[in-house]
Amino acid sequence: MQGVFGQVRRKLKDSIADLQPDEYFYIIFFGGGELFESGSGRVLRATPEAKSAAYNFIDSIQSAGQTNATAALERAVQIRDGRGNSPSIVYLLTDGFELTTEDAQSFSQRVASMLKRFAPAT
Repeated sequence: MQGVFGQVRRKLKDSIADLQPDEYFYIIFFGGGELFESGSGRVLRATPEAKSAAYNFIDSIQSAGQTNATAALERAVQIRDGRGNSPSIVYLLTDGFELTTEDAQSFSQRVASMLKRFAPAT
C-alpha cells in the first residue's frame, strides 16, 4: 500500500523524469516543523545524475507531522539559479492540509502577498 505520501513521491519523481536537460529543479519537503532541501540553495540542472540523486533524496524522506506549506512556499521563492533568477514555476505537493477556516484565510493571504512580492505580473 503506497498511501497518500507514496503517491506524492511518485508524482514528484514523474515530474522530475519529464524534465529536459536544459531545465532546472529544486526540491523542498516540509513536515514536522522542518524543511528538507536538495540542492543547497541552488537550482539543479536536470542531468541524469541530478535526477538520480533527486530520486534517492525523495526516497529518503519520511512523512512526518505537521504540514507547514507556508514555510515551504516562502523558501521556494527565495531559491535562485546561478544568475540570481527565481524559479519560473513552483509545484506544491502535499499529502494533506488540516486548516481551520481562519488558517485557510491566513494561508491564502500569505500566498497572495508572496505572489505580489515575487511574481507581480501574475
